[in-house]
Amino acid sequence: RQAPADLNESTAVTSLALELTADGTIWRISPRLVRLLGFTHVQRHTLFGHNLLEAPEESPPCIAAETRQSFIAAFTDTLRRVGAAGGRSLEPSVRLNDTPIRVLRPGGKPPLHLIFAFEETSKLTEHSVALVPTHEAHAAITVTFVDVTLAESAKQLVRRRIELSFNDKAADGAVAELFSPSFAFNAAGTQLPARADSASKQPIQRYLERRELLVRAFPDLRYDVIDQSCVDERVVTSWTWSGTHSGPLHFEVDGEFVDIAPTGRRVQMTGVSVDLCAAGAIVDHATYFDAGAILRQVRLKDGGSPGLADARAADDVAPPTISSKLMPFHRATKQLMDKFYLNKVLALLATSCNDLGFAICRKGLPPTPADRAACQLSVAISSAGFAHVLGLEGGDHSGLGLKLLDYLRSMALTSIQSDATEAVEALHDAAIEGRPCMELVTVCRGDAPQTLIVSLAPFAHAGLELVAVVVIAASTDGRGRSSCTANITRGDQGKEADTAACHFGWQHELLDNLSSQAGAHLGFGHEVLAAAVNAFDTVGFSLGAGNVAGVPLTWVSEGFVRLTGYSRASILNRSCKLLQTDASDPHAIVRLRSCIQKGYAERVTLYNQTRDGVGFWNCLSMYPSLSDNGHVLKHCVAVQVRMDASVYMRLVELQCAIAQLSNMPSAELNGTASLLRSLSAQSTVNREPSFLVRARSFLKHARALPK
Repeated sequence: RQAPADLNESTAVTSLALELTADGTIWRISPRLVRLLGFTHVQRHTLFGHNLLEAPEESPPCIAAETRQSFIAAFTDTLRRVGAAGGRSLEPSVRLNDTPIRVLRPGGKPPLHLIFAFEETSKLTEHSVALVPTHEAHAAITVTFVDVTLAESAKQLVRRRIELSFNDKAADGAVAELFSPSFAFNAAGTQLPARADSASKQPIQRYLERRELLVRAFPDLRYDVIDQSCVDERVVTSWTWSGTHSGPLHFEVDGEFVDIAPTGRRVQMTGVSVDLCAAGAIVDHATYFDAGAILRQVRLKDGGSPGLADARAADDVAPPTISSKLMPFHRATKQLMDKFYLNKVLALLATSCNDLGFAICRKGLPPTPADRAACQLSVAISSAGFAHVLGLEGGDHSGLGLKLLDYLRSMALTSIQSDATEAVEALHDAAIEGRPCMELVTVCRGDAPQTLIVSLAPFAHAGLELVAVVVIAASTDGRGRSSCTANITRGDQGKEADTAACHFGWQHELLDNLSSQAGAHLGFGHEVLAAAVNAFDTVGFSLGAGNVAGVPLTWVSEGFVRLTGYSRASILNRSCKLLQTDASDPHAIVRLRSCIQKGYAERVTLYNQTRDGVGFWNCLSMYPSLSDNGHVLKHCVAVQVRMDASVYMRLVELQCAIAQLSNMPSAELNGTASLLRSLSAQSTVNREPSFLVRARSFLKHARALPK
């Protein structure tokens, strides 16, 4: 919904909104917000002229110092946009800042937690301070708030549960105070570790017992919260914990409860918790994680931390037998976690990957879907980055309905890539034959040439013949600030795990209108996107815990498994760096580490190896997800594209040709272009400190890979 045009009694009775002048002074305010701030209707006039940006904490209402800067930065940016509009009306801002501000209230009342959105007041008011001097009557800025105080309080309560239970190892009494007398230990969650008689105990005793068993087995156990979302007072928390197995681990193994002797193994786990809160207490709790992964990590070899050999060995260790009683819960837990993390990946792919396009195309329309003329891959679903990568004008989803193959033919630059047209025809042949394919196509994008990596993966869903498409702008290094998070609208705040499909553009007619039916985004939409992400053989998608050292993987696609040879069981909870070899470019590794630390997108090409030791070139795009204030790193989504030596060397040649044509400095290209220049020009040695290492790696491994 849109914010009210102006804040009169008839339109703003239910709105939490106010108008601010250019210096941050309150000009108008809705009655409901007046009451929420702790003022009566009679006292409303005292708020007029109150400076919300500069009011000290001793003179509430005011924004608390620790959250004031994010509000001021967003307000200043809105003022800048108003000035740049030159008198034209701005498009309304419907995106809420996902980092709440804390608003202090008078009289010692508890503070409020509010998320906010700005827009230019659409109805001009006579006495507003001038923002655009050419206006006879000048507009103010409307700020619309959503009260998330209950949600933030619930999040803080869950964080306190985690801190007291596992990080502080507080006494049972202190932990029990956080739970309601009617607390339920939800049976849908993972029950292990537990004792044989746990099921007969009271819910709070079962929670405390599981906590005690974990802390006893891992005395240095440490929990880290990756991300939290909340609907009403239902808090979903994505977390990771690590600890050293230095105490007996009481676990159910092959149907019997036993104590596993300490192994000294370092264990890393990820999972999801769901807590329902009410009246300041937790009334229901369920935790979902792969309990068998704990056993797989402690039953390998003694000592050390998880590494390459351990990941390979994990595939050789027989998984523990889950009792028939717990098997349904075990399957349900895995399905819930997979859906939760996949939705995170989809939301980030839809909104944050500006130089990587993800789309689903209809192979062809009846009655001749396999006819060559009819099979032009019409775009039915697309991410916001898809149109950007192709250089389309008209908005984030202007590629919908586009005949992709026809477009690539029309834009192919044979003057730079002589076989560009043949590459498009190869994609066309693969689409008709229903087989995966990856090709390099150099196109004219705007005024500049661009080499695209185009990957196709055919799949079928709901009786439709579809093709998943990933398009990467390979002639750029991917650098730039990632979008903060999925583009959550006001009505969807806190529901991103359920509505990721809503962030994609949809051409319903190309999907036989299956996606336009009621609830389709939660059913058909999620299913078709999940099938597309998992359809690739040479493209892998992965999600990592960005705020945890080493960025352990929390989710990987089926394509990642096929690409690397590692099973999900062996790769989850470990860092992707186990794919690296002595030949992996250290400069590229530093760039990846820097992008995670500083929160910007990055693309590098690394020499990696599979589980079986087979080397390949990995075009890796990394997209960290930050909160709106740019300080809190949440998840990192990565897209890996496997290339053999001939494709990689061809990509390098095309990048260098583009750089030479446009006089573009190599620093603006992917690292491969500067590498090839280094190989052919000894004069670059002094300017490229890693020249010898990179050159030797390139010569040794690129030519050794199968053509």
